Amino acid sequence: MRTSLAAASFAIAATMLAGCSTSSSGTPAVAGPSGVTKSSSSHFISRGSPNREALEMFRWEAEGRIPGPNPPAVLKWRLHQLETQPRPILHFPAGHVAGVGGYGTWTNFGYLVALNKRFTKTLSAINVENNECYYPTGIKVDHNGNVWVGCQYGGNYTFDYGAIQEYNSSGSLINTYAYSDYESECPSGYESCAVYGFDGGFDNKGHVFALQSSGFYQTTSVFATMGSGLWWWNGNESSQTGTFISFNNLPGGQCADGVEMCYALYMDVDGSGNVWFDFMGHGLSNCWGAGLGEVTNPTTSPSVKIVMPPCTYGFAGGIYASNGGRVLNITDQASRETLQYHLPVTSSSTPFNTLGPTKLNVGGYGDPVIGGFNAQDTRFASGDGYGWLDLIKVPTNKALARATLSCAQACLGAAYTPSDK
Repeated sequence: MRTSLAAASFAIAATMLAGCSTSSSGTPAVAGPSGVTKSSSSHFISRGSPNREALEMFRWEAEGRIPGPNPPAVLKWRLHQLETQPRPILHFPAGHVAGVGGYGTWTNFGYLVALNKRFTKTLSAINVENNECYYPTGIKVDHNGNVWVGCQYGGNYTFDYGAIQEYNSSGSLINTYAYSDYESECPSGYESCAVYGFDGGFDNKGHVFALQSSGFYQTTSVFATMGSGLWWWNGNESSQTGTFISFNNLPGGQCADGVEMCYALYMDVDGSGNVWFDFMGHGLSNCWGAGLGEVTNPTTSPSVKIVMPPCTYGFAGGIYASNGGRVLNITDQASRETLQYHLPVTSSSTPFNTLGPTKLNVGGYGDPVIGGFNAQDTRFASGDGYGWLDLIKVPTNKALARATLSCAQACLGAAYTPSDK
């Protein structure tokens, strides 16, 4: 039987995961057939190549011109998937689906997928590109079972700004909070200008947040990147322009040596309503690595500070406030570990526990990105940038890897439902 390219990629991922390794080296080889046909055993049908403008922006990330959500090797692997594999169409029944245990953001191809309780089977999928959400990345599930998705770009193929979207458990879009007032950050006389981000969240008072990771503008003589910040809205005002809190300004539009905070990547809100985020920057001796920041009282009297300096972590990964907002979890994509801190975190805090490292495939590759806990805080799931899902049994710290058909080309985010939010 002939299979689709997506199904073939899934088979490759499953084979590589069958003998998970604990060593690391190099960049994974990428292989797969070039033809695509409909398979009777899958929900995939080819729809041609991805949007050209979105692909060009992703190339800039892989080339290091603008910040991306993963380490360089992972971005190059994901770019290869986009350049060589047609974007599939997923066909699933509409409406509520029984047996859903979690969700994943299929970032490369623009889907929010519903997974079974073991994270081994795709039960349903929402084509979020139909809702103007491109490269969905961050994901969280609230106490109502609604799913919040961080969209790197939005805006009806304009790709000028990012957004966070809220979906109900039946897959219907409820709200879009777009940081569309981006032009206030662009210089006069620009030829092109855009801002974007990967993650967002919500507090227990009805506020919604989106993290702006970076942006860029181009004039006849200059190409420059822009700083990070936090957008927030009252929950019932998705149609309004959000309020922006700036984190940093990049001198000359460049992340030059000595700049402590170059760009923020991921965030969550603790039980007190304070926002925690990680970022990349230059530390002592001009090292390059991740640090931790905090925004206190973001909706009343915001104050931004660096809590942990750059190079405290290798590469910034997902941030998650668990245990009723009393524990902060910080994923390090470089070490493949998630560090757990009692809140509030200070510059002298140390982790009370470490989850992971997550599994590697037989080629020695792995990259846990964004994750979340189940309702009992006994299981932790995260998307892996190399094409599977990472699970950890918290009491024993046992790491598992799950290959699913829809995540063979990288689901960067994963979340349980019900969650502990």
